[in-house]
Amino acid sequence: MLELSYLMPYIQILLACIILKYSCDLFEQSAGYLGRNMPAGIKGATVNAVGSSMPELMSCFAVLFLMDDPVAAFSIALGITAG
Repeated sequence: MLELSYLMPYIQILLACIILKYSCDLFEQSAGYLGRNMPAGIKGATVNAVGSSMPELMSCFAVLFLMDDPVAAFSIALGITAG
């Protein structure tokens, strides 16, 4: 029988994916409202660019604030943003 400790990382990843999906959908609606009077090129370069980088930003915040080792956390966050 599998212990819960083996399944917990998968449950956390699934939960994070669900939260990210709904937050990105909400941001897309908000970006449409904020950029309603902007030309497509300006809207894409400003408002939508923030939305496309939101998963990386939230992942970096989670790593930086939840890990105890600041050097490893910074290295992971740098890898997330560079990748």
